[in-house]
Amino acid sequence: MNLPVIIIAIIAAIVLIVFLVWKNQKDRKAMEDQMNNDYPKSTDSPDDIETEDPMH
Repeated sequence: MNLPVIIIAIIAAIVLIVFLVWKNQKDRKAMEDQMNNDYPKSTDSPDDIETEDPMH
């Protein structure tokens, strides 16, 4: 049987999976940073009127 070939294929698959997970985490952090910079949190002041509150 081609045991060495199977072992090399399994090791290569594990390395590929580890690389993809690492790259995904890195890209996720970069995307979160970009989203936070592009769409900053709103700065509500205490004088703002809530639009969902009925005006009497």
